[in-house]
Amino acid sequence: MFRLNVFLTSIVFFESFYFDTVNACLATSSPATPIVSTEAPVLRRCLPTDLPLESGETTTDREIEVTYLMYQTTQIPGTLDTTATMNLQCTADTGFFASMSINEGVEVAENVPPAQTVTISASCSSVDMVWQYTLVSMGVSTTVPLTRVWCQG
Repeated sequence: MFRLNVFLTSIVFFESFYFDTVNACLATSSPATPIVSTEAPVLRRCLPTDLPLESGETTTDREIEVTYLMYQTTQIPGTLDTTATMNLQCTADTGFFASMSINEGVEVAENVPPAQTVTISASCSSVDMVWQYTLVSMGVSTTVPLTRVWCQG
């Protein structure tokens, strides 16, 4: 009996000395439970500040500030992309006419007839991130990418 006790004690000592006992990790939730995020996805947007709005050419007598207004975006269904629209506007001092130009000096159709305030609409899809101006002349639409907009009086 003494030998058996010594033998069993030796096994217990040997096992505890040479082997580490590891506790199994207990799951705190079912793996079938989905992890749900409450954060809304971030939509891609064209911003009004992506388009350079400048005062008129410094060689003219009257430089006029271009402002944007009525900026809004609409999500394209089923995507994280949006379409954005805004109006670009410049107003001359009382008694003067405003003249808006785009890109490398192309005058917009809205300059005729001459007016104190000139307003155009611009649109942009976040798919290509390019602001555009659509000119309608004699029933024909022409869309022009905008790289810069400025006004003078």
